[in-house]
Amino acid sequence: MTGSGGWPLNGGLTPERVPVFGGTYFPKTRLLEVLGQLVKSWREDPAQLQQTSEPFRAYLQRAEAQGSLGAIKPDMFTRCVNSSKQRFDPIHGGLRGVPKFVPSYALRVLLRIHRRTENPRRSRW
Repeated sequence: MTGSGGWPLNGGLTPERVPVFGGTYFPKTRLLEVLGQLVKSWREDPAQLQQTSEPFRAYLQRAEAQGSLGAIKPDMFTRCVNSSKQRFDPIHGGLRGVPKFVPSYALRVLLRIHRRTENPRRSRW
């Protein structure tokens, strides 16, 4: 929703699958605290939690109506590949900084881009 994100994505949903909470990485103990608060809120005042979900629901409905969910623009391929090249560590492998591993979703996206574009160029990153 903010245009930036992280990994892993964590979220809480109502039984109707409407998001009421979202966030990226939490250490295990913090995630358990947040989930405990979410359960407590649902048990004590589900109507309040459902009201909290309205901005999420409205955002998703607007995005769907505008056709922006799942829409792939041609420049997205170039931006994704360029971003990956900039973040790749050619000396030590993986990504620059920590963590050193490349998340599997990023590799899957790059492989899909290659398959779609059929770009035979093999560049040294």
